[in-house]
Amino acid sequence: MEKINEILKYLKNDCKPYRAESKEGPCAHAVEKATNWMLVVSGVSLGLALIFGYSFKLHQAEFSQVVAIVSSLLSTLLALVAVGVKIITGLIVWYVHVKEHNQKDALDPVSDEIDHDEQHAMHLMKYTEEELKRVQYHLKVKVTRIDARVALFFGKEVAIVTALAAAFTQVKDLGGMSWLLKTFQLGAVPGNYVNSIFLAALAAVAGLALGVIGLRKRQGHYTYRMELVELALLLKSQSRLKTINEEAPESVSA
Repeated sequence: MEKINEILKYLKNDCKPYRAESKEGPCAHAVEKATNWMLVVSGVSLGLALIFGYSFKLHQAEFSQVVAIVSSLLSTLLALVAVGVKIITGLIVWYVHVKEHNQKDALDPVSDEIDHDEQHAMHLMKYTEEELKRVQYHLKVKVTRIDARVALFFGKEVAIVTALAAAFTQVKDLGGMSWLLKTFQLGAVPGNYVNSIFLAALAAVAGLALGVIGLRKRQGHYTYRMELVELALLLKSQSRLKTINEEAPESVSA
């Protein structure tokens, strides 16, 4: 079991799907990290703007108004800067890549992706086939269980998008943001029970749909790791056949 855990740890910590940006270098990675944090702070600022904006609407407090305006401006500014930096960085990386290689290779990174995956697979070849097959089995079980969990609630991916679209459409038909805020503010009180139950159901549907999207992303990681194990098994099989073919003429001549 120690070897199995060792393989799983290597797949989790060191094996990431190929991205052209992986050759950008530390500077580009730092920019990527910074822009991601900008988007996170932008989202938080947007949430604060909505909260304090609603608070100002209720209480007319000057402090709430100032915080709402500043948060809104900060959210917009950070989002624009983050997107702009990402676009500029992507163009610079593409230009450098085109300059270092011919245009065909720059626009068709399939060979780079193959090399990237095979490097990980070759590292796994030091383990036995039995160990790799056990890891393959466990990863396959993980992928299958996520499929079953998603199907239990929504079926196929199209149903997830449909559920989200239906939830937002219902909110819009019921009065949009004003109905949403009013229902949330009143809570479960006489005369508002139906709206409260409906709001809770819509929130549950939206929450489950977003949760399923997260599960699908997690499943993608398991699938990629399983593909690397399968590639390692294939390379081991080909290596064994090559060895047999090389030894065959020697045995015949002897």
